[in-house]
Amino acid sequence: MLSTSTHHGAAATLALSVLLSLVVCGSAKAADKLVGAVPAAGFTTDRHVATVKLRGASEVLSVRLRLRCGVGTTARLTVDRQMLIRRTIRSRRFKEVRVVFTAPAGRYRVALTSRGGSGPRCRRPLGNGAVRFLAASRTTGSAPVSDQGGAPGSNTVPDSTETPTVASGETTPPSTTTPSPAIPTRPRLAWAPPVLSAPTTVNVAQGDQTLSLDTTKDYVINVGNHAGGLVLYGGRNVKIVGGRIALPSSSHSAVGLGIRNATGVVHVEGVWFDGASGHEFDAVQIIAPRATVQLENIRAIGLRGSYNTNHTDVIQPWGGVAKLRVDRLTATTNYQGIFNQPDQGAIGPVDLRHVDMAYDNVGAKTGGYLLWLTNGCAAATTTLSEVYVKGRSGSTLGSTVWPPTGQATNCPGILSGTTAISWPSLPITGSARWGTPPGGSFVTAADVGVTYRSPGYG
Repeated sequence: MLSTSTHHGAAATLALSVLLSLVVCGSAKAADKLVGAVPAAGFTTDRHVATVKLRGASEVLSVRLRLRCGVGTTARLTVDRQMLIRRTIRSRRFKEVRVVFTAPAGRYRVALTSRGGSGPRCRRPLGNGAVRFLAASRTTGSAPVSDQGGAPGSNTVPDSTETPTVASGETTPPSTTTPSPAIPTRPRLAWAPPVLSAPTTVNVAQGDQTLSLDTTKDYVINVGNHAGGLVLYGGRNVKIVGGRIALPSSSHSAVGLGIRNATGVVHVEGVWFDGASGHEFDAVQIIAPRATVQLENIRAIGLRGSYNTNHTDVIQPWGGVAKLRVDRLTATTNYQGIFNQPDQGAIGPVDLRHVDMAYDNVGAKTGGYLLWLTNGCAAATTTLSEVYVKGRSGSTLGSTVWPPTGQATNCPGILSGTTAISWPSLPITGSARWGTPPGGSFVTAADVGVTYRSPGYG
C-alpha cells in the first residue's frame, strides 16, 4: 500500500468496519465517551496532518465537514495511512461523518486532505471541525466470535453455490463464481498449520470487518465467500484455510487481509484475493513483529493501485514480522508485488518459494516493482526458490526488482544473462527469474477458494 516516498515514519495501520451514517450536525451522542480528538485548529492547510493520543480504546471516529468555497471537493481522511473516509463534499453546512474504527489506546497519525475544487478564488475549499475518537455505547460491524462455532480445528466454508449475505450499504461482490475443488495430485506444501489448542472458531460476517482476538488464544477463521476487507487484530496461533476475499467498490478498506499483533503462527492457505471490482487494496498487509506468517497456495488477481491513490502491494510486512514464509503464490497487479521494506518493525527471515507475479499493464502505470527486498542496502535474510516476475510493457528484469541493476544503489542486482538476477552483496540466497514458470502459474483458479482442500504438507 505504501510507496518508497510514503513508507517512512508511518505508524501502525489499523482498519475500519462499515460506514455508519452521514448526518447533519455536530455533537456526539450523550452515551459516547470521547477518548481522543484533533481540534479543527490542528488542521491548518489543505494537507492536514496531526497526531492524536487515544486515552482509551476507540470504537467510532467522527468528523464534521463542509464546503467553504467552490462547487465541490473530495475529502480524504486516513489514520495511520489507512483510508477511512473518501467523500465528495458539496454542502456549505457542516455534516458529520461517522465510521466504525476499532483501535486500542495509543498514538495515531491523522491526515485530512482535499482533492479538487481549488482555484485562484478558492484556495481552501474544505472546511472541517474536530476529528473525534469515541468509545461508543454500542459497536456495529464486528463479526461473531463463538467457542461453539465448530469442532476444534474445523474450517467449514459455505457451499459453492451460496450467494454471500452482504452487509447494509455494501454491494454484491463482482462475481460469486467459485473455483473448482482442489486437485489431490497438487504438490504438497512446505509448512503445515500450527497445532491449535482449544481454538475458537470465527465465522466472518460480510462487509469490512475488524476482529479483536486474544493474544493468548488460538483461532480458526472461516472466511467463506467474503465481501469486504478483513483485519485480524491479535491472536496467538491463527488458521485460515480456504476462502475468497473480494472488496466491492463500496468498501472503505484498503486491506484484503490485515494481520496485526499476533504472537504465534498465522497460517493462511488456499485463499483467493479477487480484485475484479477495481477497488484498490493490499492483498496481505502485516504488522506482527512477534508472529510467523505462512502464506501458501495464495492467488491474488487483478490488484489495482497508483502512486496518487492507494500504493497497492500483494504482500507488505511494513509493520514487521518475525518470519515470513510463502509457498506457492500467483499474483497480478498494476502497482507493486512483495514489498519487504520495514517501517515500524523488523522483518525476520523471509522464505519465498514457487512465486510468480506479473504486472498487468492496466491503469495509471505508475508502479512496477514486483519484488522489493531492501531498506537502503539493509535486507532481511531472504531465500528465493523458483521466484518469477514479469514486469510491465517495456520494462526489464533489472528494473522490475529492487535493488535494480546499475548505479541506483550501492548493492545492485547482478544479472545472469537476461533471465535471472541475484544480489551477492546482500544476505539473499537464490535469484529471481524473468517471465512465467515453464509449467504455467503456480496457483490456478482451481487451486483456491471456498471449496479448497489442502494437498498436504512436507
